[in-house]
Amino acid sequence: MAQFRSLEMKSMWLAVLVLFVSACSVESVDEIEVRANFDLYRQSLIDRNGEVSRSYVSASTIEYYESLRALALYETEEALNQAVIIDRLTVYRIRAEWTGEQLETMTGAEVFIYAVDEGWVGSNLGALDIVSVRIFGDSATTNLSVNGERMPWGFTFHKEEGAWRLDLASMMTLMNGAMIQQIDQIEMTEMEFIDFFLRSSGYSNGADGRILNPLVSTEPN
Repeated sequence: MAQFRSLEMKSMWLAVLVLFVSACSVESVDEIEVRANFDLYRQSLIDRNGEVSRSYVSASTIEYYESLRALALYETEEALNQAVIIDRLTVYRIRAEWTGEQLETMTGAEVFIYAVDEGWVGSNLGALDIVSVRIFGDSATTNLSVNGERMPWGFTFHKEEGAWRLDLASMMTLMNGAMIQQIDQIEMTEMEFIDFFLRSSGYSNGADGRILNPLVSTEPN
């Protein structure tokens, strides 16, 4: 009887070990896929290939660009001043690129694709590498390094339709904070920085009246 119980216990622990190893194997596959998709996304940004980049970003990223499209179309200057600077800067660039009539026919995905094609999005990601990946069900967080130096932040990924996709929207708060620090260091107001940035990016009129106002005066019901 004791021998039987001993054998039963061994069988139970073996089953637990198999489950544990299987779980680790699944996570290892997910980790590899996160790293691979990040590398492919990064290369698509370097290549300025928005169509390819679109396939590696999350639904929340496209929703974020859809919200920027709506802000560019309908938001007044007073209301837009309440938005974070990184959103305002992108909205002004959108307004400088398109008329209201053109933008109304577009989608957030099309705005994102154009932004990648024009180098607005992450063209400096070449020095970024993923140091580690942690899987939490259908979400993943990463630790990053820049030129080998560990960063105190990372990207979030979501598993959508079986593929790991980067959530750019989750990074906007950190990116906005970094931009504000940069502005403080050069002792500019946010509007002065926006005007300088736009002129440096080829928009000769800078933050003029046209881009400060909504492209369409009335939002559709």
